[in-house]
This record gives sequence, C-alpha cells and structure tokens, in this order.
Amino acid sequence: MLSKRPHALANILANWGAFASVALLNFFLSPFIVHHLGNSVYGLWAIVGSVVCYLGLLDLGVRSAVTRYTARYLAAGDLPAANRLTSSAVALFAVSGLIALALAVVVAAVLPHVIQLPPDQAAAARAALLIGGVTVGLSLLAGVFGGTIVGMQQFTKINLVDVTLEAARGLATWIVVGRGGGILGLALIQLGVSIIRLALYVVLSRRLLPGLRISIDAVERGTIKTILSFSSCAILVQVSGMVILFSDSIVIGMILPVSAVTFFMIGANLTEYGRTVLSGISQTLTPLVSATTVHHPEKAAGLLRRSVRLGTLTVLPILVTFLVRGSTFIGLWMGPAYSELSGSILRTLTVALCFSASYQMITSTMFGLNRHRRMVPVFIAEAAVNLALSLFLVRRFGILGVAIGTAVPRLIVATCIGPRLARHVLGIPVTVFAKEAWVRPMAAMIPFAVMSALIDRLWPAPTLFVFFAQVALCLPVAAIGAWLVALDKEERDGASHWVDRNLAGIVAGSTS
Repeated sequence: MLSKRPHALANILANWGAFASVALLNFFLSPFIVHHLGNSVYGLWAIVGSVVCYLGLLDLGVRSAVTRYTARYLAAGDLPAANRLTSSAVALFAVSGLIALALAVVVAAVLPHVIQLPPDQAAAARAALLIGGVTVGLSLLAGVFGGTIVGMQQFTKINLVDVTLEAARGLATWIVVGRGGGILGLALIQLGVSIIRLALYVVLSRRLLPGLRISIDAVERGTIKTILSFSSCAILVQVSGMVILFSDSIVIGMILPVSAVTFFMIGANLTEYGRTVLSGISQTLTPLVSATTVHHPEKAAGLLRRSVRLGTLTVLPILVTFLVRGSTFIGLWMGPAYSELSGSILRTLTVALCFSASYQMITSTMFGLNRHRRMVPVFIAEAAVNLALSLFLVRRFGILGVAIGTAVPRLIVATCIGPRLARHVLGIPVTVFAKEAWVRPMAAMIPFAVMSALIDRLWPAPTLFVFFAQVALCLPVAAIGAWLVALDKEERDGASHWVDRNLAGIVAGSTS
C-alpha cells in the first residue's frame, strides 16, 4: 500500500528545490539560446511554445480531477475507486492525444497566414508544431500518472524525476543549439523528454502504490462522469488561464515583428519564476485540502489564511527585487540592449503578481474543496478583458501595452474578487483576508525594499556575481521584517523549535 504521507513542509521544500534547480538551469540557458538563435527565431520559438501550450488544454482538467480524487479515495482507503479513476483517465487522454495531433496539423497549415514568420523559418516552425502535437499527446498520458503521484502527495519523488529530466533537457539544448540547431532541434528535445517522463511516471506511480492497476475493464462510465463533472469547470479555468499566460506572445506576433516577442518574454518569464515559487505552496494545497477536509472540513479556512500570508511573504523578496532592480538585473543577465524595455515589462507584470499571489492560493483551495465552479466566470471574464485590452493597447504602446493589458485585469480580480470568494466560501472576513494576504507581508518587506533601492543607487553592480551578493546582503533584513511583522507567535515558536531540534541533531552527530 501507499507509504506514509509526507509532511506539507517537506512537499513545499521539495517543490522549491525543484524550482531552484530548473531556475538555475534556465538562468544560464536563456541568454545562451537567445544569443545563438537571435531575436526573431527565439520569438518564433516562444510563439510555437504558446501554441503547443494551448494544445495542452486537451487535458480537459482531467489531471486536476485525478489529483483531487486520488487524494480523497486514498484518504478513505478505497483503492478500487482509485484504479477506476486512473484507468478511466488514461482512456480519456488516449482520445485527447489523437485530437492534439490532428489540431497540430491544422495549426501548422494556418500559422504562416496569421503570424509574420521569417521566410527561412516557416518550414521549421510547421515541423516543430507537428512534433509539439505528439509531445502534447504523450504529456497528457504522463499527466494521469503525475496526477496520481501528486494526489498521493509524493512531491519529493516526482520532483526528483522532473529535475533529472530538466537537467538532461538542458544538456541536450546546450549541445543542439551550440551546434547550430534551431527550433526543430528544440522541439525534438522536448519530445524525447516527454517520452522518458511518461515511462518514469508510470514506474514511479506503480512503485508508490503497488495496488495500482490500469485495465480496460476498470474503465467505467460512472467514473468518467465523475471526472468530467469536476473537470468541466476545471477546463474552463485552464482555458482562461492559458489565455492569460500565453496569449501575449501570439498577440505581439500578430501585430508587431516577431523579434518584439523576445523583449516581452524576457520580462514575462522572470515573473513566471516568481509564480513558480508560489506554486511550491499552492500545488501542495489542493491535495492537502482535499484529504484534510474528508474528516475535518472546518480546517479549510485556517489552511487558506495561513497559505495566503506565507505564500505572499515567501515570494515578495523576489518581487521587490524585480520592482526595484529588475532593469539592472536584465542588463547584466541578457545584455544592455534588453535592459530598459524588458525591465518595463517586468515591473508592470510584477506589480500585479504582488497582489495576485494570494489568488493563486484561493484557486488551489477551491479545487481541493471541489468549489472551483465559482471561479469559472471570474477566470473567463479576466481572460476576455486581458485579450481585448492587449489587442487595443499593443497598437498604441507596443509590448508595454500588452503587459498593461495583462496586469490590469489580474489586479482587479486579485483585489476585488479574491477576498469576496474567501468570504463567501470559507467565511473569512474581507478585512482579515486583506491583512493576511497583503498588509502584513508587504509591511514586513519595506526595510528590504528601501535597502535594495539604496544599494542599486549608491553601489551599482558591475557583474551578476556582485548583484547576487548584494541581494544576499539584503535578505537578512527581509528575514527580520518577516519575523517581527508577518509571522504570528505560534509560527515563530514552531520555527525556533525546528531550529533547536536540528541544531541539537547536528551537535549530537558531530560528537558521536
């Protein structure tokens, strides 16, 4: 049977460890890829990647359903139901994978008529899209087993697999791009990684849950209805989220030269790193809420209140650095030519993320409670406004207009809609939510922001090494602010006991 469920903190740390590894890899790869491919070809690769991500919508919210119901079934000790769930999800994704490939063929034929493709890259772009369709099909199947592993809350093990695969992808990318390979080579690398990920996820899920069985006989109409009843709303949330995250590059490619996409994506990708740090917490929240509320439904409000505060607090040092010193960092990282424009994109999107960090926690909690239907109209409205504003503003302000079109609706949703959802569903007063999500974390980071701004003005960083050393110099100020302002007494006591216990273990180990 399933091994003991890991502690939530262990899962969060595992997610952050994986994020740190991937972020470090991408930190070195990004300028390498951009400078080897050039702005136009890299912009085209970003557009191809966005289209492939849209094909991923054929997930239909099924992975979310697998995660949620696996957690509940295993918490209730119902292994046969978990087997029916996984088998039915595999059947659904087999069909979805074939549809993804068919759609890739259609999009590959239409794309040159929609996007201003460089003539010498049109054939490679079409081939990359076709390969992307196959990659999506394999990724969908892998998502079933990945959702099962996440439903078991085994984040440490699945992250170990993902980090290993990302390291292999990075090495392959460095070799292929360094030898002149273009977007076709990058697409083939993604395909190879997807094949290996599927195989490893299958092996890992079977090892963690020896009783897991996939069979045609276990595919059940009632289970499929259960999955689709949950995922029918989840897919609308995912569609809206895809529009919000990936429409920007397509909008830019339709109106402006493809090279403009590169300047936008440099800033936008950095904010995605911040969002990934948040995901280290929010990804653990859905199965945790789902499993906890089987026996203790009253605990959901407490989990959300703590997660919005700690989630925002955790990501704020990164976001404050982006706001105060983002242009400096981009100039040192990518080159001075990208500093000003990409820095403006980064600041604009970061402002929205400072307030919307809490909304990411709300979304995960609602999925865990199977109350995400309330969020569907909100996500659809945000996506529609995002797309309309971006299309309108891109003609007036260029790529900065696209960033504004993305940031404004996100700010409105996070500050006006999110607190009301928390109040209606979990009974958390709006003032309490605002204090937990924004007031306490942001007040705690004021000294860190002031010190960062002074260092940027009085001690300009000549290299990335000095830049990171300066950030490290400021971090103790952020930690002190968090300790004094953002953490409550119980959390400070718990942190102190954790440190004392681990120090005692180190001392005992060194003297034995």
